[in-house]
Amino acid sequence: MEPMPLWEAAKKEMESDQFSATAESQPTGDIPAEIAINVAVAARLEASEGSSPNPSTSLENYVDEASKVIEAGACGVPLDCTFVTDNKGRRLDRDLLPVEAYDAVLEPLRARFGRRFIANLNVLHGSTFEECMSPACAGLAKVAPCAPGHPEAFRVPAIKTLEETGVKPELAIHSTGEIELAKRRLIDTGILKKPYNWTFL
Repeated sequence: MEPMPLWEAAKKEMESDQFSATAESQPTGDIPAEIAINVAVAARLEASEGSSPNPSTSLENYVDEASKVIEAGACGVPLDCTFVTDNKGRRLDRDLLPVEAYDAVLEPLRARFGRRFIANLNVLHGSTFEECMSPACAGLAKVAPCAPGHPEAFRVPAIKTLEETGVKPELAIHSTGEIELAKRRLIDTGILKKPYNWTFL
């Protein structure tokens, strides 16, 4: 199977592979006494395609908000540059290559905090599969999210690439149905290597 960038693969798979599950369909399990808390910066969600620039989506504000999360004690920050703009008005997720976009965010955070936090880089942006994976391949992250519900043409090669580059794939769970998908598609098949890293959104 030829690897594809996420959104192209999603478009191709959308018609053929849907999932849905209620909370009652999943058995309950033991919850660990200790969990790791990652906090994403969400101000960017106020923006949308075609909207006028919003001060809350500036790169400076994004870095400041991520800094607050780290200072509050979160061990990791899932970094997603969607709708974030730099001081030249460029959208990081659209106008820069993924490595440049994450460098722009990580450099000031590393200057402030060093290695005090785990960088979790979204690998969903890029016009090719290689561009999507480039931040992980460049060594900018320790973990990167992969949703079990992502299309196979993206999901399988993404997890293999992340594992090969020493970046831990993080199972991004958006609904209870993705827990079953993770087991069936990634764990039972042996595609994902232990230990499994889960994140519940």
